[in-house]
Amino acid sequence: MISDNLQKELTLQVKHEYFSSYFYLSMAAYCASINYDGFEHFFMQQVKEEEYHIMKFYNYMKDRGVQITFGAIEAPKANFKSIEDVFAVGLAHEKTITNRISHMMDIAVEEKEHATVSFLRWFVDEQVEEEKMFEDWLHKIKLVDGNGYGLLMLSDQAGQRNFAPPASAE
Repeated sequence: MISDNLQKELTLQVKHEYFSSYFYLSMAAYCASINYDGFEHFFMQQVKEEEYHIMKFYNYMKDRGVQITFGAIEAPKANFKSIEDVFAVGLAHEKTITNRISHMMDIAVEEKEHATVSFLRWFVDEQVEEEKMFEDWLHKIKLVDGNGYGLLMLSDQAGQRNFAPPASAE
């Protein structure tokens, strides 16, 4: 049985995943406002990925008999200085989520809640991918050093991203 403490953390993570979706939607809107359609598309794919994460948590908690409650979601940052700033803020956000996942994993391990450890392992691996993706994009953006042609090329490349749930998805 999942402890009250771990239930609280899992429920809180649903809120964090919703905030992530909202946050990336804000980033997409910023990119659209400065006519970087590819970067807008990139962040819309990120929104879809966060929605997938929400449902993974929801279904796991439902299957384990956890009463799911929902809290208010704060407004995300809406103003950015540049595309570089968007990706730097995105990377910082992903690191925050990584810390949340690690915190929940620590609790699950301490409580010997093996099913939750198994469930969270997917998210641990996912966060490695998320941080690397943002680090790679940030590196590319820094390489073009604000050059308009370079940013347009990267925006076009970002526009090719498509999220699809993993084949083994529930």
